[in-house]
Amino acid sequence: MKKTKHAQVRMQQRSIPQMVIDWLLDYGLTQDQGDARILYFNKKSKKLIRQYAGSEAMSIFQKYEKVYAVVSSNDDSIITAGWKNRKFRRV
Repeated sequence: MKKTKHAQVRMQQRSIPQMVIDWLLDYGLTQDQGDARILYFNKKSKKLIRQYAGSEAMSIFQKYEKVYAVVSSNDDSIITAGWKNRKFRRV
């Protein structure tokens, strides 16, 4: 999946590795928000990652479990990524 220049800069500024974005795309919960989708981790996705990567990788993953990404619905490109500090509102 391609990333916008904005997403690349934000990932670097916020110390979010590409591996975490890949896990979001594969296992994250998707919430539609009009022209975009928000991807984030929930209990089920954390369980799937534990099954996939093993318990050793979970110690690394715990640092990134509050990461989210915003993906465009038009061209499926990653618009931005960040750290969740509160729950997302359901629409």
